[in-house]
Amino acid sequence: MMGIIVKLSFAVFWLFFGATILIAEYNRGQQLVPGPFGVSLGWWCILLSVYNWIRFVLTWLFQRRRPPAEREGIMTSLRPQHLNQPRTTDAEPQPADPNPQITEKPPPTS
Repeated sequence: MMGIIVKLSFAVFWLFFGATILIAEYNRGQQLVPGPFGVSLGWWCILLSVYNWIRFVLTWLFQRRRPPAEREGIMTSLRPQHLNQPRTTDAEPQPADPNPQITEKPPPTS
């Protein structure tokens, strides 16, 4: 689930960053920063956004195709098997100690 959020965050970030650069270049009338191959840096950011949108959609579709039990059990399958099993206690619970617990030291006598 965390990977989907990261991919979506990058997609939105690059989309806004690229759109901001393209709008600024349109208002100014020239490229702010010439990108590689003479293409505006804004278009490269839009390309990165499209790449991350594709990754987001593919990951989301892959997650939805999994059975729900497998989706929820992804993290538990990585844990050691003894941690997945419920705790069983064979010993009876001990009764509470009737004696008072004194943890503070008495004040010094002068």
